[in-house]
Amino acid sequence: MQMDAGDLIAALWRRKLIAAPAFALAFGLAGAYLVLTPARYAADMAILVDTRERPPAGADTAPIAQNPDPAVVEGQMRLLKSNAVLRRVVENQALLTDPEFAPKRSPLMDTLRALIGLKPTAPGVAAEGVIEALDKAISIKRSEKSYVLDVEVLASSPERAEQFARALSDAYFETQARIADDIVDREAEWLDNKLKDLRDRLEAAERRAEEFRKAQSLLVTDGHILPEEQLKDANSALIEARGKRAEQEARYAQLQAAIRAGGSIDTLGDAIHSTLIEKLRGDYAALSKDAAFAQSTLGPRHPSYVIVRAQVEALRRQISAELKRISASMEHDLRAARESEQAAARVVADLSAQIDRQGGGRLEYGELQRKAAALRDQYEKALVARENLRKDIVGSPNGVVINQPLAQKGRASPKTLPALLIALAGGLNLFVVAALIAEYLARRRRSLAPPPPSREEAPARPTPKGAIPTKPPQVWRLPPFDPRSTRAGAPREQFERLVEVMRSPGDPYRGAITEIYDALWREWTARAAPVVVVAGNEQGVGVSTVASALALFACAQGERALLLEADGDDSAFADLPAGSSRTGGLSELHSEAEGSGRVMLGRIDQRTGGWPRGALFKSRYDLIVVDCGALKGDRALVPDELVDVALMIERSRDGERSVVALFREEAGEASATERRARRRAGAA
Repeated sequence: MQMDAGDLIAALWRRKLIAAPAFALAFGLAGAYLVLTPARYAADMAILVDTRERPPAGADTAPIAQNPDPAVVEGQMRLLKSNAVLRRVVENQALLTDPEFAPKRSPLMDTLRALIGLKPTAPGVAAEGVIEALDKAISIKRSEKSYVLDVEVLASSPERAEQFARALSDAYFETQARIADDIVDREAEWLDNKLKDLRDRLEAAERRAEEFRKAQSLLVTDGHILPEEQLKDANSALIEARGKRAEQEARYAQLQAAIRAGGSIDTLGDAIHSTLIEKLRGDYAALSKDAAFAQSTLGPRHPSYVIVRAQVEALRRQISAELKRISASMEHDLRAARESEQAAARVVADLSAQIDRQGGGRLEYGELQRKAAALRDQYEKALVARENLRKDIVGSPNGVVINQPLAQKGRASPKTLPALLIALAGGLNLFVVAALIAEYLARRRRSLAPPPPSREEAPARPTPKGAIPTKPPQVWRLPPFDPRSTRAGAPREQFERLVEVMRSPGDPYRGAITEIYDALWREWTARAAPVVVVAGNEQGVGVSTVASALALFACAQGERALLLEADGDDSAFADLPAGSSRTGGLSELHSEAEGSGRVMLGRIDQRTGGWPRGALFKSRYDLIVVDCGALKGDRALVPDELVDVALMIERSRDGERSVVALFREEAGEASATERRARRRAGAA
C-alpha cells in the first residue's frame, strides 16, 4: 500500500470515528494503572566515590592523585546493587518476613504442591525473590563528569524509604570492608605458602652448593673460591705494576732527552721532579735575564756581562751533573718496575692455569651459588611483603555519604501526568494503526475485484446519438465507485472522495479511468483538444463520476481540462460552484499544488444548447469533457460535428457497468508527445 501525506490524512479523516474508542481504551488502561498500582515513595542520598590511592597506614604522605577513571565509578554502582550488599540489607532489616518484599505463601498452593509431590519453596529461593524485589526498588545514576552516585530507594512510606536507604549505605560500607579483609586474608595465605616453598628451595640449593664444594675440595673465602680471589688480587697488582712501569719509562725518556740536549733548561719537562733542579732552574732563569740586560746596556765585552755569562755556564754544568745523577736513579727504579711487572704477570699466569685445571667444577659451583643467592633475594622480599601486608592493603576506592537519605514529599509512582501523556500518545498511535489497517483492508477488497473483460470478448454496444463512429468501439468494465458518504445532496464530499481515489495508484476505479485516458492519447491526433461526450443508458450509472474522473486524471498529468455540465440538476455534482449559465462564465474546480494542471467547471445552457462564452476556443484546453447524463429524447446538447469521442456507460442485467468508447474518423495511432506538439503548434 503506497500512501503520501495527503492519502494518510484523508484516510484518518474518513475513519475519525475510530479515534473515540482508541482514546477511550488508552485512557482506561491509564486509569486502571493509576488505581491498581500501589503507591511508592522515594528517598534520595548521594555517595562520593574517592578514587585516590591512599598510602599505607602510618605513612605521613598525602593521597596519590589519579587520572579520572569512569570504570571505577561504574564498578561501585554495580557493587551498590550486588547480591552481597542486598543480601546484607535483607538480613539486617529482616525483609524475609516483611509483607512488602516477602512473597506471600498460599496454604492452598503448598497443599497442592505436596499432593503432586513437589517440595515446598526453599528458604534460599524465597530470599532470592526478596533480593530481586529490593533490587527493583533501588535505582542508581551517576552525575555527569563527577564521582557522585545519586541513589533512590522506593518503599511503601517515606519513613521506610529512608530506613532502607540508610541500611543500603551501611551494607555497602560493610561489604567494602569485608572485601578488603578477604583480600588481605587471601594474600596472606598465598604469601605464607610462598614463603614456605621458598624456604625449602633455598635450603636445598645451599645444601647442594656446600656438598659440591666439599666434593671438589674448593677453598672459599668471603663467599668466593680462593684461586679466583687470588687471581683478582694478582690482576689488580699486575695492572698497578704496568702503570708504574709505564710512568717510569716516560720520565726516564724525558730525562734522557734533556741530557742529550746538553742539560738545557728549555728541554726539562714537568716529569722531572727534583728540588735541586727546580732551584737551579729558577737561578738559571734569573741569571739569563741579567745577562740579557747587561748585553743590551753594557755590551758583550763588558766585564759585568762576562761574569754573568760565566755564572750561567756554571749553572748549566750543575744542572747536567744533577740530571746524570737523577738518570742513574731512574734507571734503577725502571729496572725494579719491570721486574715487578714480570713477577705479577707470572702470578696471574700461574693462578689462571690453576683455575683452568679446576675446570667445570668451579663454574658449576658458581652457578649453584647464584641460584641460592636468587632464591635468598626472593625469600627476603616475600618476608618484607608479608610483614607489610596489613599496612599496604587499603580499601580503595573509598565511599563517603555526602547527602544523608531524605524522603521526597510526594509519591514517586504512579505519576498521574506521565501516565496521561503516555495514554494520549498511545491512543493516537492506536487510532492511526487501526485507521491504516481499515484502509489496507478496503484497498485489498477493491484490488481483489474480478478483472474487466477483454476487448475481443466485449459485446457490441449501440451507438449513442451525437457521435459519428467510423472505427470499432473499445469496451472497458467499470468497477464500482465507493463515495464513502450515504448522505444525499453531498456533492462536495463525493468530489473529495473522487479526488482521493484518483490519487491512489492501486485503486481499481482509477485503473479503469487510466485505461480510458490512455486510449484517448493513443487514438486522438488532432491539433485541438478532443471533446469527449460522456452519457449513460439510464439514470445513476455514474456518468458525472466518470466525466469528473477523466478531468481530474488529466489535471494530475499537468493538463488543462474543461468539465461542462449538460445534465442540469440530474448531475451528481450539480451543486458544485460553477460559472453562471446566463453569463456563460467558468470557475476553477480543482488544481494541483505542483505543476500547471487545472480543472475548470462550466455548464451548457439546456435551453439553447450553447457553449459557455469562455470555452469557445478549444486551443485553450488540453481536454474537454461534457457530462450529458442519461440520454433523453432525440435532441443532442452537443452538435455531431463537435464530438470527437463518445463514451457510453451501460448497466447490464447483473448490475455490472461497461464503458464503450467511439472515435471519429480523424483518430489514428500516435503518441501523447506527438499529440501535445501538434496541439501546441495549432494554438500558436
